[in-house]
Amino acid sequence: MKNSNGERYVKNYSHIITASKQKVFPLLCPVKEYDWIDGWTCNMIYSESGFAEKDCIFTTNLPGAGDCIYVVSRFEMNERIEFVITSPGSHVEKLEIELEDCGEECTKLNWTRIYTSLTEKGQNFLEQYTTEAIDQRMEWIGRSLNHYCKTGELLLKK
Repeated sequence: MKNSNGERYVKNYSHIITASKQKVFPLLCPVKEYDWIDGWTCNMIYSESGFAEKDCIFTTNLPGAGDCIYVVSRFEMNERIEFVITSPGSHVEKLEIELEDCGEECTKLNWTRIYTSLTEKGQNFLEQYTTEAIDQRMEWIGRSLNHYCKTGELLLKK
């Protein structure tokens, strides 16, 4: 058996959203993300409720990351959701999102993204994606979610 350590990259982000945890949490669902993330697409593979829940599985094809398989590994209503995201032949990501009250109609989202390369292709992905590109994507996600919570409308990319 060959053992090797893949490269690991950890990145943390925080967003302040002008809405309660009860309003924000349901939006952290692949089905609901169509409402607030411009260009979002996914394919729901398994969900008993039709929405995010523990052991829900869906796929995406995102620029840079390619085909990804998402499994909801932790689901605590209005508190936290975690995903294990696999890009076959490339890398695995663990995405942890925790929600904190920060006042009336205010939620702080704490995101932890842990990337681990599986192959040289995954290492190349980490070197390219985990720099300014992910920072820009996360900034866009925060702005889009906050805009949707304030207006009920999708923030369009320009």
